[in-house]
Amino acid sequence: MIEKVTLNCVKTIKLLILNRSKLDELFNVKIDYNNHPFVCNGIIKLNEDIICLYADLEQLIIETPMKKYQREIIYLLMEDYSNQDIRDIINQKYDIDIPDITGNFLNACERLYKINKIKIQDCIEISALAKIPSKIKYKQCRKCYRWLRTQYYYMDIINKDGLKNRCHLCI
Repeated sequence: MIEKVTLNCVKTIKLLILNRSKLDELFNVKIDYNNHPFVCNGIIKLNEDIICLYADLEQLIIETPMKKYQREIIYLLMEDYSNQDIRDIINQKYDIDIPDITGNFLNACERLYKINKIKIQDCIEISALAKIPSKIKYKQCRKCYRWLRTQYYYMDIINKDGLKNRCHLCI
């Protein structure tokens, strides 16, 4: 179990990106026919900490202003491509030659860290243990009482907010 790993350090962001294929059980698994991220082939028990951490990292990558090829470098590194393969893919797709993949990656990690630092400052404190960004929708599970993003709840048309009262892990 991972304890207290957050996106508040450039080194952590870098290591999470470079080791995604090894750490995130869902990353290399085919999503079931209904495209629900928690109903996957071969996964019996999900590591909630890793899933939430990578979900936050992906959201951070999406929200951080950067060039398309820089974002692509990050995703290719997550998929365990070599620097030479990444250079060839970027050159072919964007028609630009990037001699220093590592330097571009480190710059992108710095940018991700700075944007995350700004987001943390924009948080509202829900409890002594959790700070929830005000612009992201969260919901408290009625069984485990954790605050999770709404994407971790199944849909339920009966409830007012359209989501079940319990998170996917508590059902």
